Amino acid sequence: MNTKEDWVLIYSSGDKFETDLLKVRLENNGINVVLFDHEDSMYKSLNDTNYEVGLYVHKSDAERAEKIIQNKD
Repeated sequence: MNTKEDWVLIYSSGDKFETDLLKVRLENNGINVVLFDHEDSMYKSLNDTNYEVGLYVHKSDAERAEKIIQNKD
């Protein structure tokens, strides 16, 4: 069973559209991705933070996911 420790943040941005595109690209390469949108959570209301969207992948996929993100062709 996966725990939260099995997932790592590989990308965060204030641009939800760009983050959604990266999520699709990772999924198209067979990587399971969780998109965490702080705007939809209590996180923003409990902490005075900037809006961010984060992509999380299983730690076993992190290195491959980072290479895919860096290769923006």
